Parts: sequence; structure tokens; C-alpha cells
Amino acid sequence: MLVSYFIFMTYILIAWAAGGHLLSLLHIGLHLYREEQAWQGRSGPGRKSLGGRRMRQLDELRREHRRYADFKSRDEEVLDELVGFLGDPLTHVRRDLTRVPLYGYLGTVCGILLTAQELSQIDEATETFKVLSAMAEGLVLAFKTTLVGLLTYLPLRKAADYMVQRLVTQEDAWARARDGGS
Repeated sequence: MLVSYFIFMTYILIAWAAGGHLLSLLHIGLHLYREEQAWQGRSGPGRKSLGGRRMRQLDELRREHRRYADFKSRDEEVLDELVGFLGDPLTHVRRDLTRVPLYGYLGTVCGILLTAQELSQIDEATETFKVLSAMAEGLVLAFKTTLVGLLTYLPLRKAADYMVQRLVTQEDAWARARDGGS
């Protein structure tokens, strides 16, 4: 009975983790979408976007630094700050996503434990079939939690990887704006 409780809690952990990661990815995705929309159809980003903020800082840097090397190194700091605004949470999501399959494996261990518990209760040959049935049920529970953990992890990881690609594209656009404008 206690093992079944742990298996149930495994599903709760998977759902909770997946929900948190999904919300983080949606938040980052909305920021990226807004940023991408700000750059479309214009020569530069809109005023209220991260790119707009960067372009204002870029103009200030151009006024402060006459040498291109000084200007470019200071701009790299600004660029790192802006990329970090979206990239740091994205990095954390990608790292923390690796926990989701582990929650599934936790359910697997609990299911195998349930199976072993049933094996220890064999007293007579006539009860063997009852115990084998219970063992099969424990193994099914064990592998279901692993499957749920992996099926939850894979799409979230693909979404996180896609967000990284979009962020790299946005970073390239910011760098091109600097290099094209100087």
C-alpha cells in the first residue's frame, strides 16, 4: 500500500515539474515572440523591446567611445546582459528538465519494490498464480511511470532546444544591428 502511494506521488512530481517547466517556457517564448515581432518590417526593433533598449544603449556607447574596440567590448557586455535576461532562465529550465525522467525512474523503483514484496509473500504453490498476477501489476506500474516521465521530458526538452535556437537567432540580429550601424 505504501509503495502504491509512492508511485502516485511520482505522477504528482512529474506533473508538477512539467507544469512549472511549461510555464517557464511559455514565459520565455512570449518574450522571444514579442522581440521577434518588434524586429519585423522595420529597420530596427520597437522602442519597448529588449532590442530597442539595446539600441538606445548602443547609441550611448557610440557617443562615449570613439575607438571601435572599446565600443564593441562595452556593447558585448550589454548584449550579454540582454541575452542573459532570457538565456539564464532558459538554461535553468534545460538543466532542471533532467529531473523529470528521474521522477519516472523513482516510480519504476517503487513498482519493482512492489513486485519484490509480492514475491516475498509466496507461501504455497497454489498462491503462486495470485502472486505472479500481482507481480505483473507491479511491473506494469513501474514501467508506466518511466514512460510517463520520458514522454513528459522529451517534448519539453525539444521546446527548450527550440527556444535556444530562437534566442541565438535574436542575438545574431542584435549583433548585426551593431555591426551594420557602425
